[in-house]
Amino acid sequence: MAFCQFWDSLPPISRSRSGKQKAASAWDRQACEAIAAEVMAGLVGWQKTDPQFFPGAHVWLNDRRWE
Repeated sequence: MAFCQFWDSLPPISRSRSGKQKAASAWDRQACEAIAAEVMAGLVGWQKTDPQFFPGAHVWLNDRRWE
């Protein structure tokens, strides 16, 4: 499942700001499974951001910040 790879790739501070279930719900709601490669590519770009400014996983997904 691509969500597990996404979750494991997140900075720890992002995981602490968002529960795994909340993030999984956002993943499903945004239909990210079908565009997992695009989401993961966007995540790589965001990982260069200072971790203290990285939002919770559910916020990042709901705001479609990989686009």
